[in-house]
This record gives sequence, structure tokens and C-alpha cells, in this order.
Amino acid sequence: MKNHLAKCHKDIYDLYIKKLADNNEENTRKRMKLETTATLPTFAQPTIPALQERRTMFGDDSDVAKRIDRSIMDLIIVDM
Repeated sequence: MKNHLAKCHKDIYDLYIKKLADNNEENTRKRMKLETTATLPTFAQPTIPALQERRTMFGDDSDVAKRIDRSIMDLIIVDM
């Protein structure tokens, strides 16, 4: 179709090429704007000292410890 426009309808082909170039330029500007305004994500991987400060041990009778133990036992049973 491009060849037909270029050979038989030169004025329409020129308009098409100009419109295509404008669209590409606009998309490039949008992409550059997004790249320059991009910010770092709000989440970050904690450091090792921060993890050590935050770490608390669960008591043996706590619900969380029981749930973890049950999950581990389920995995062991499945592997057997």
C-alpha cells in the first residue's frame, strides 16, 4: 500500500509520512518524559542490621509458631 501511495498518490503519501513522523516524535517525547519523571519504587530491601533489630522470636505456644510448625510438617510428609 505504501508503494502504491508513493507512486500514484504522491501528495497523500507525503501527508502519511509526515503524520507518521509526528506520531513517532510524540511517542518519543512521551517516553522521554516518563523516563525523566520516573521515581524509585517506595519499597526497598532492608539492610541486614535493620533485619536483626526488627527480628523477634515467636514463643513455642504462639499461634504463628504452631502454624509454621504445621506447614513444615506438611512439607516433610509430602516429601516422604
